[in-house]
Amino acid sequence: MKHSAITADIIGRPLFDVSQISALGAERASFTAFIDLAPLIRTLVQLKQDIYPHYGAKLFCDPAWEILLQVTLAHAEQRRITVSTICDSVNAPSTTVGRWLKQMTDANLLVRRASPLDARVKYVELSPPAAARMSNYLRQAARRLAVLSPRN
Repeated sequence: MKHSAITADIIGRPLFDVSQISALGAERASFTAFIDLAPLIRTLVQLKQDIYPHYGAKLFCDPAWEILLQVTLAHAEQRRITVSTICDSVNAPSTTVGRWLKQMTDANLLVRRASPLDARVKYVELSPPAAARMSNYLRQAARRLAVLSPRN
């Protein structure tokens, strides 16, 4: 499957034209670092959730990591994620998630943006430095996990 400068999703739909990245600036170019990592991120989210039936959700609750994975997955899938969606997907009370979102925003890992259409809706994004760090981490994780895949 050849798409030249256009990167496609798993079923071949174009995501965006990579040749236009230079015009978008470095901050938005970080999307290209995540295009091929979405399946790995989904796997990490699922692995985190898979531990709950074995050991209990309360004992292995890690809101910061779950938030970071959810926001990174949204980043990789080029979609916006709201605070309420994060609260629904993270295994922690919404007040705990709210505290972690504030701490992670204060630490420059996340950026909150108000919806232009509804003041009650807040979007959460990875900060550019956090996006670069997650990209590096995920690529390292992919290399480490590659040793587990069957060899042909």
